[in-house]
Amino acid sequence: MRSGTPLPPPRPPRLVPAAERTHWRDVRGALSLRPDAATDPAADAAPGQADILLVHGEAASAREAYREQAAATTGDPHLLAGRLLAHTALHPGHRRLLARPERFAAAVEREGPEVWERAAHRLASPGSPV
Repeated sequence: MRSGTPLPPPRPPRLVPAAERTHWRDVRGALSLRPDAATDPAADAAPGQADILLVHGEAASAREAYREQAAATTGDPHLLAGRLLAHTALHPGHRRLLARPERFAAAVEREGPEVWERAAHRLASPGSPV
């Protein structure tokens, strides 16, 4: 700095993802770029109803469908990925969440979908350590 004083030490991140989630890859981003993949017959890669709603531009309905699926299936990172894509479609200013979805997953780990909306708004706000 110009004053000659040293910089303060860097602060550790507030949210640290679990080791197995450091590089999170999900097919939903590609699905949004290639909507024809929604008709892919491969069973292991076939998208769910929420994914199809998202691809067809029905982000609010997709977000609700992801919430319903998450209530039945806890801890699925793919549901969180789809939920983030739907959230950022509804809130374009929150697209920064897509850069590090594993941080969002760490913030809402063991939490239900009712916490996801508040966490997304908080993490996407200016000044957040995302």
